[in-house]
Amino acid sequence: MDDDVSRLLCGTPQLAPRSVALTFDDGPGPRSAELSELLRDEGVPGTFFVLGESLARHGDVLDSYRDCGHSIGLHGDRHRPFRSAGHAAGELSRCAERLSGYLGAAAWFRPPYGMGDWPVPGFAGPVGWHAHGRDWDITYRRGHTVHACVDAIAQRLIQRDGGIVLLHDFAPASEFTPAGLTEADLDLRILEITALLIERLRGAGFSFTGLPEPAQAAEPEPPARAPGGTGEPRQTGETGEHAPPAAAQPSVAAHGAPAAAREAATAGMTTPARVTTPARVTTPARVTTPARVTAPAGMSTPAGMSTPAGMPAAEDMQSLRLHRATARAAGGILDLVVPMRVGDGPALFCAHPVVGLSWCYLALLPHVDASYPLYGLQARGLRRPEPLPSSMQEMARDYADQIRMTQPSGPYHLLGWSLGGNVAFAIAEELERRGEQVGLLVILDSRLDDPETMALSNEPWMVYNLILAQFGYVPALTPAEQAPEARMLELVRRRPGLGLDEWPDQRVRALQRVIKNNVAVAQAHQPGRVHCRLLFFSATRNPPGLAEKLESWRSFVDGPIEAVELDCDHRYMLLPDPIARIGPALTGQLARAAAASAAVTG
Repeated sequence: MDDDVSRLLCGTPQLAPRSVALTFDDGPGPRSAELSELLRDEGVPGTFFVLGESLARHGDVLDSYRDCGHSIGLHGDRHRPFRSAGHAAGELSRCAERLSGYLGAAAWFRPPYGMGDWPVPGFAGPVGWHAHGRDWDITYRRGHTVHACVDAIAQRLIQRDGGIVLLHDFAPASEFTPAGLTEADLDLRILEITALLIERLRGAGFSFTGLPEPAQAAEPEPPARAPGGTGEPRQTGETGEHAPPAAAQPSVAAHGAPAAAREAATAGMTTPARVTTPARVTTPARVTTPARVTAPAGMSTPAGMSTPAGMPAAEDMQSLRLHRATARAAGGILDLVVPMRVGDGPALFCAHPVVGLSWCYLALLPHVDASYPLYGLQARGLRRPEPLPSSMQEMARDYADQIRMTQPSGPYHLLGWSLGGNVAFAIAEELERRGEQVGLLVILDSRLDDPETMALSNEPWMVYNLILAQFGYVPALTPAEQAPEARMLELVRRRPGLGLDEWPDQRVRALQRVIKNNVAVAQAHQPGRVHCRLLFFSATRNPPGLAEKLESWRSFVDGPIEAVELDCDHRYMLLPDPIARIGPALTGQLARAAAASAAVTG
């Protein structure tokens, strides 16, 4: 790795610790559309510093950048070093003209080769980088490897706790054409590099973000000028060391271009000197997407149903990681009753949310006292083709039968999150109708009084997004999908190892059928009244307020009601912070229920 592994130009924005921003120079190119979709499917926002000369070849890719929710920045019109602020303004303006309709009010820019460390009026930047892996040595077939490239970037980011990564989705024609090369001679491995880098950094605990909105970033200050100099700004790397004189540079550190282009790029450059980098401001990631599509109340959307073309937020990605973990831990089990933990204490039966699987409740295990067994209830129709329940009452009768085969006598303790709360309530109704005692009903922010809020569009793309999210895939389908099932299977095949890739197509279709049926029976159900203790967990970031939620539940529960407020969104109630509060409260209530039962029998 050369000494110029990082180059912090004066407009480089600061990121939050443990955050990584992926940036791509010199495109668009022949693989840029695939790269854009890969990033979208992985939930990773990208910033593409576009080169005017590349637009002439692959300008159609701009729609993919935009539609996949990525940011577009400027790299200049031709890949030549900026000689002055005026020269930079001309290059950037010509590039911006080619991008008419694709840029916002302000756009980030990065100078070619990272050379030209001065602000340019009307543009945000210049943006440098903290790490690169010499991916150009792969493009130009110099013996470099994908793994070596990724290793270098990951090592650097781990050392400095995150930062901005420099990658390339193409190479400038003004470099490879004079060297006698064509596009066919380039080894464009950016898809493999990016996929491996995302996997490596996620495994190391990093999260991905975009560059902040240009208007929100700190205004760069002009760089310091060397005493006795010509007035031209000077540049430096992150360490503040002076770079060697241009005439002595063996290569252009940012790209390693062919020899003819390197010589042209370095000709006439002055000796760099140290500059003053202004204070930087941490700002939110840029997400240029349509309005966020959220699930209605009462619906469990494990990944938060981010905007179809957008980047999931940090909690969305945390939720995806949780569902990947629980899906792996469940091992694909589709039994009607899943013994998550067995024991001698009173059991807790957890009713599945809308997706029909109870794997999500595995997250409870570390937080609920180990003396209490936990069982998950799962929908019919997944293990094998069979009729689905035509009503919530029929579903509840079936689950009550399964519960009594596991635990022949009460009192019974039930839990449900989201639509699972509706299912748990219906089971409580059925058990009491049979003369059984329900000791505790635990509801995680469900609603019974507004069936319309449980409506889920019958559009297959939304249902397939629910399926993807359940297994930890980014729910990336959009309303424009002509063949959503085929698109979903493509996403699954692109990232094997999360479990869904092992399912036959007919089982995936069955899961879609189960989701739609669960919604239909919940909407049609007319709940009655139960006579038991209710423990209600309220997600405070979702309306209505706690008082209104409890008033609604008093219409259906004739028994003591206790409530716990959680500072979270309904969709994220099983993430570590909320569940760390749910577990102890639930353990305490189970202990009270067990003590009450022992007092009666004693």
